[in-house]
Amino acid sequence: MSLDTAEKQKLIETHQVHPTDTGSAEVQVALLSKRISKLSDHLQGNIHDFASRQGLLKMIGKRKRLLSFIKDKNVQRYQELVKKIGIRGWFQLMKKKQSKKKTQYKKKKNYSEKTAFANLEKASSTATTPKRSSTGIPKYVADRMARRIFFTAGIPTILGMSVFVVSYIIVTRNIAEIPPSSTIAISALFFLLGLAGLSFGILSASWDKEPGSFFGIENIPMNIQRAKAAFKPATQNFEDKS
Repeated sequence: MSLDTAEKQKLIETHQVHPTDTGSAEVQVALLSKRISKLSDHLQGNIHDFASRQGLLKMIGKRKRLLSFIKDKNVQRYQELVKKIGIRGWFQLMKKKQSKKKTQYKKKKNYSEKTAFANLEKASSTATTPKRSSTGIPKYVADRMARRIFFTAGIPTILGMSVFVVSYIIVTRNIAEIPPSSTIAISALFFLLGLAGLSFGILSASWDKEPGSFFGIENIPMNIQRAKAAFKPATQNFEDKS
């Protein structure tokens, strides 16, 4: 939207830098601001005039570049021009809109992240977790097994490690000659006894309130059946998945 000659001349005289100035940056900013104001009023009543809207955006971009040029050269002239034309409010409005958009974007991003974490926690909490079944090992049975394992597995294991120490002392002090193979064989025998003692300590423990016999041999068949019953659901689940 163009300006008439009289209006254009008045703006030039008002904002010219020197008496013969007709095209300085200040004058161009003043002329563009007047055209932008008129075109904005026109678009308020003609919202579908897309060609004029495109022209408005181009003029706003050109005015912005000119204002940046003036500001780089002389900040005081820039401030005086902005105050004289009265376009500071437009810049503040644009900055306010941009900051509002950034705030809304941050809020939306934070909300989406919180929602995602909440859904993740909800999904993890509602996932099928293994429940404690009534077939678990009672505490008094676990304590009984631990005591038996200490004697049946712990003592042979300690003896197996002691064989190396004892044989080392005997050889270094020249008490007797012990072949290394004999040391390894005796130590391996104790370790195997410890491994067997581990199984024996678990299977011979009584599940009754009463401790049972000292060796607990009568409890071994019943505990083997319990072990099979415990492993059976696990094998069934593995076969279903495969």
